Amino acid sequence: MKRFYLIDGYNVIFRDPDLREIYRKDPEAGRRRLLDLVSRYAAARSARGIVAFDGGESPEGRVEPSSSGSVETIFVKDADAYIRRRVYGAREKDALVVVSSDEAHVARYARGMGIRLVRVEEFMEDVRVKDRMPRGRSEKPESETEDGVDYWLEAFGSGQGKRKKGG
Repeated sequence: MKRFYLIDGYNVIFRDPDLREIYRKDPEAGRRRLLDLVSRYAAARSARGIVAFDGGESPEGRVEPSSSGSVETIFVKDADAYIRRRVYGAREKDALVVVSSDEAHVARYARGMGIRLVRVEEFMEDVRVKDRMPRGRSEKPESETEDGVDYWLEAFGSGQGKRKKGG
Protein backbone atom coordinates (compact mmCIF):
# COMPACT_ATOMS: atom_id res chain seq x y z
CA MET A 1 0.00 0.00 0.00
CA LYS A 2 1.50 3.30 -1.15
CA ARG A 3 1.75 6.00 1.52
CA PHE A 4 -0.18 9.21 0.81
CA TYR A 5 0.78 12.49 2.51
CA LEU A 6 -1.82 15.22 3.00
CA ILE A 7 0.12 18.36 3.91
CA ASP A 8 -1.13 21.63 5.39
CA GLY A 9 1.11 23.88 3.25
CA TYR A 10 1.01 27.20 5.05
CA ASN A 11 1.11 25.49 8.43
CA VAL A 12 4.43 23.93 7.37
CA ILE A 13 5.80 27.16 5.91
CA PHE A 14 4.98 29.29 8.94
CA ARG A 15 6.25 26.74 11.49
CA ASP A 16 9.56 26.11 9.73
CA PRO A 17 12.03 29.00 10.20
CA ASP A 18 13.86 28.49 6.88
CA LEU A 19 10.71 28.25 4.78
CA ARG A 20 9.12 31.16 6.64
CA GLU A 21 12.14 33.37 5.86
CA ILE A 22 12.02 32.47 2.15
CA TYR A 23 8.26 33.04 2.05
CA ARG A 24 8.49 36.46 3.68
CA LYS A 25 10.92 37.61 0.98
CA ASP A 26 9.05 35.94 -1.89
CA PRO A 27 5.83 33.95 -1.25
CA GLU A 28 6.04 32.04 -4.53
CA ALA A 29 9.66 31.05 -3.80
CA GLY A 30 8.63 29.82 -0.32
CA ARG A 31 5.88 27.63 -1.76
CA ARG A 32 8.20 26.33 -4.50
CA ARG A 33 10.89 25.43 -1.95
CA LEU A 34 8.38 23.49 0.16
CA LEU A 35 7.04 21.69 -2.91
CA ASP A 36 10.55 20.86 -4.09
CA LEU A 37 11.46 19.35 -0.71
CA VAL A 38 8.18 17.41 -0.44
CA SER A 39 8.39 16.16 -4.04
CA ARG A 40 11.88 14.76 -3.54
CA TYR A 41 10.87 13.26 -0.17
CA ALA A 42 7.79 11.58 -1.67
CA ALA A 43 9.71 10.29 -4.69
CA ALA A 44 12.41 8.80 -2.45
CA ARG A 45 9.70 6.95 -0.51
CA SER A 46 7.64 5.98 -3.58
CA ALA A 47 4.81 7.93 -1.98
CA ARG A 48 2.29 10.46 -3.27
CA GLY A 49 0.84 13.56 -1.73
CA ILE A 50 -1.11 16.76 -1.84
CA VAL A 51 0.07 20.06 -0.42
CA ALA A 52 -3.02 22.17 0.34
CA PHE A 53 -2.75 25.96 0.53
CA ASP A 54 -5.40 28.46 1.54
CA GLY A 55 -6.18 31.06 -1.08
CA GLY A 56 -8.33 29.37 -3.68
CA GLU A 57 -11.74 30.69 -4.59
CA SER A 58 -13.68 27.46 -4.05
CA PRO A 59 -13.75 24.53 -1.62
CA GLU A 60 -12.77 22.18 -4.48
CA GLY A 61 -9.69 24.22 -5.24
CA ARG A 62 -7.37 24.83 -8.15
CA VAL A 63 -4.83 22.07 -8.74
CA GLU A 64 -1.37 22.76 -10.08
CA PRO A 65 0.81 19.91 -11.33
CA SER A 66 4.13 19.24 -9.67
CA SER A 67 7.41 18.81 -11.44
CA SER A 68 7.89 15.32 -10.04
CA GLY A 69 4.40 13.95 -10.56
CA SER A 70 4.37 12.54 -7.03
CA VAL A 71 2.94 15.62 -5.29
CA GLU A 72 0.06 17.88 -6.32
CA THR A 73 -0.50 21.43 -5.17
CA ILE A 74 -4.03 22.57 -4.44
CA PHE A 75 -5.23 26.07 -3.61
CA VAL A 76 -8.54 25.93 -1.74
CA LYS A 77 -10.73 28.42 0.06
CA ASP A 78 -9.98 26.73 3.41
CA ALA A 79 -7.10 24.21 3.56
CA ASP A 80 -8.13 22.96 7.02
CA ALA A 81 -11.65 22.13 5.81
CA TYR A 82 -10.23 20.49 2.67
CA ILE A 83 -7.92 18.28 4.75
CA ARG A 84 -10.78 17.31 7.09
CA ARG A 85 -12.94 16.33 4.06
CA ARG A 86 -10.13 14.21 2.62
CA VAL A 87 -9.56 12.53 5.99
CA TYR A 88 -13.27 11.84 6.39
CA GLY A 89 -13.52 10.32 2.91
CA ALA A 90 -10.29 8.31 3.07
CA ARG A 91 -10.73 4.69 2.01
CA GLU A 92 -7.28 3.45 2.99
CA LYS A 93 -6.77 5.13 6.35
CA ASP A 94 -3.61 3.11 7.07
CA ALA A 95 -1.88 4.64 4.04
CA LEU A 96 -2.78 8.25 4.83
CA VAL A 97 -0.46 10.57 6.77
CA VAL A 98 -1.56 14.10 7.67
CA VAL A 99 1.23 16.64 8.18
CA SER A 100 0.13 19.56 10.37
CA SER A 101 0.74 21.11 13.76
CA ASP A 102 -2.62 22.90 13.70
CA GLU A 103 -4.04 21.19 16.78
CA ALA A 104 -7.39 22.99 16.83
CA HIS A 105 -8.41 22.55 13.19
CA VAL A 106 -6.54 19.58 11.72
CA ALA A 107 -4.44 17.47 14.10
CA ARG A 108 -7.10 16.54 16.64
CA TYR A 109 -9.56 15.67 13.86
CA ALA A 110 -7.07 13.47 11.99
CA ARG A 111 -6.12 11.55 15.14
CA GLY A 112 -9.79 11.17 16.05
CA MET A 113 -10.45 9.59 12.65
CA GLY A 114 -7.61 7.11 13.16
CA ILE A 115 -5.23 8.79 10.71
CA ARG A 116 -1.52 8.96 11.40
CA LEU A 117 -0.51 12.54 12.17
CA VAL A 118 3.04 13.86 11.82
CA ARG A 119 3.78 17.21 13.37
CA VAL A 120 5.48 19.76 11.12
CA GLU A 121 8.74 19.83 13.09
CA GLU A 122 9.16 16.05 12.92
CA PHE A 123 8.23 15.94 9.23
CA MET A 124 10.64 18.70 8.25
CA GLU A 125 13.44 17.08 10.22
CA ASP A 126 12.89 13.87 8.26
CA VAL A 127 12.58 15.78 4.96
CA ARG A 128 15.86 17.56 5.60
CA VAL A 129 17.67 14.33 6.52
CA LYS A 130 16.52 12.84 3.21
CA ASP A 131 17.39 16.04 1.31
CA ARG A 132 20.99 16.12 2.66
CA MET A 133 21.61 12.40 2.19
CA PRO A 134 24.06 11.60 -0.61
CA ARG A 135 22.97 9.01 -3.16
CA GLY A 136 23.82 5.43 -2.23
CA ARG A 137 23.71 5.90 1.56
CA SER A 138 21.25 4.14 3.80
CA GLU A 139 17.91 5.87 4.22
CA LYS A 140 17.91 5.08 7.92
CA PRO A 141 18.42 8.12 10.15
CA GLU A 142 21.36 8.27 12.53
CA SER A 143 18.97 8.53 15.49
CA GLU A 144 15.28 7.94 16.12
CA THR A 145 12.72 10.36 17.51
CA GLU A 146 10.60 9.37 20.51
CA ASP A 147 7.50 9.39 18.29
CA GLY A 148 9.29 7.10 15.85
CA VAL A 149 10.18 4.63 18.60
CA ASP A 150 6.58 4.69 19.84
CA TYR A 151 5.35 4.07 16.29
CA TRP A 152 7.52 0.99 15.86
CA LEU A 153 6.68 -0.35 19.31
CA GLU A 154 3.00 -0.14 18.39
CA ALA A 155 3.53 -1.45 14.85
CA PHE A 156 5.31 -4.58 16.01
CA GLY A 157 2.99 -5.20 18.94
CA SER A 158 5.60 -5.14 21.68
CA GLY A 159 2.84 -5.07 24.26
CA GLN A 160 4.58 -2.14 25.93
CA GLY A 161 2.32 0.54 24.47
CA LYS A 162 3.61 4.07 24.65
CA ARG A 163 6.90 4.62 26.39
CA LYS A 164 6.96 7.00 29.30
CA LYS A 165 8.33 10.39 28.30
CA GLY A 166 11.77 11.07 29.67
CA GLY A 167 12.55 7.46 30.45
